[in-house]
Amino acid sequence: MIVVDGMVRFEKLTCELLQLLEAGGYTVLTSVSGLCDENPTYVPERITDLWGYLGSINVWSGGLSEKETNLLVIRDALENILPEDLRGVVLLFDD
Repeated sequence: MIVVDGMVRFEKLTCELLQLLEAGGYTVLTSVSGLCDENPTYVPERITDLWGYLGSINVWSGGLSEKETNLLVIRDALENILPEDLRGVVLLFDD
């Protein structure tokens, strides 16, 4: 973990972190990092209408291009991604 200025920190993306974020009400991680980025930086978000959100970023109209939002749905990641396949860091803000 890297602590910056005591208010913002980066944590490695892990199943444990995803579980903590989900317990805190977060549903997705978004990133402007390219889809091929080996170490994307994610920001957690609380999206109540996930289907509406996905439609608003045009995820259903041909998929995400490399220049669009890189999106990780927390529940889907916990159920379908092996721990060793998770990559990146999550930008967290201390409340």
